[in-house]
Amino acid sequence: MSKAREKRIILAIVALVVVTMGFLAYLLHLRISSRNAAPVIVCATDEISVSVGATDADLLAGVSAMDAEDGDITHKVVIESISAIAKNGRCTITYAVSDSDNQVSSVSRTLNFFDYHSPKFQFSADFIFISGDSKMNKDLTSFIKAYDCFEGDISSRISMSIIDTEGLSSSTKQIEFRVSNNYGDVSSIVVDVVNRDKPPQETPNIELTEYLVYVKPESIFDPLDYVDSITIVKDSYSPSEYGVDKIYADLSDFDQSTPGTYRIPIYCENGDHIGSTALYVVVDDQ
Repeated sequence: MSKAREKRIILAIVALVVVTMGFLAYLLHLRISSRNAAPVIVCATDEISVSVGATDADLLAGVSAMDAEDGDITHKVVIESISAIAKNGRCTITYAVSDSDNQVSSVSRTLNFFDYHSPKFQFSADFIFISGDSKMNKDLTSFIKAYDCFEGDISSRISMSIIDTEGLSSSTKQIEFRVSNNYGDVSSIVVDVVNRDKPPQETPNIELTEYLVYVKPESIFDPLDYVDSITIVKDSYSPSEYGVDKIYADLSDFDQSTPGTYRIPIYCENGDHIGSTALYVVVDDQ
């Protein structure tokens, strides 16, 4: 065999060894990479719709996770976060999972709370105060509460501020109450705070079952349904006992077809004396 041919054979063998070693190194790299790959989370749907009372198990429905080394690790998936909730109840939920090598993966999808509503207020007064009445010295927030469909009573978070009262009488000021839940949804309402001189004893005092109600544009609504009693001096009457023809509401500024907050004055006659109160109505199309 010539030396030239022998040299070519040696070079070919060396080249084959190098290629083989490279291929083996590549296979080893793929195997190691596969072992070190992060786990994979899969959601059966891009969106999930649940009630506000849903449990973690409900929120995790349709979510699975696999890892190259650990296999099925669906049981290790956790809810990492839920974003701010829009007033229509939609938000983003993010899930996370870690494998035995502490590698973490996450995935997100749309979450819809189909029965969600923004925090709601509750009034225990009409915000009409009589000069000299001890109620005038109370913090106005003592007459208002707020409730959230997730957190329940969130009244401690209510804040209030005086807004521009230009155009109102000197005895009236407007106050805005605001409250937010832990998901960043803010509710607010503006009320007229009225201070009056003490009326004659014969003036009817009207008590309502509620001083703030939420109604839908399409619902049947009558403000007089919320009149609880009429008191004159020390005598108290139900609306039917007193005479419903002497009790009436001013609906001139109320439009149930348009969402918003409305103040509806309610009046009661006793001869020449007329008592009044106010029912706040929030027309809510959520």
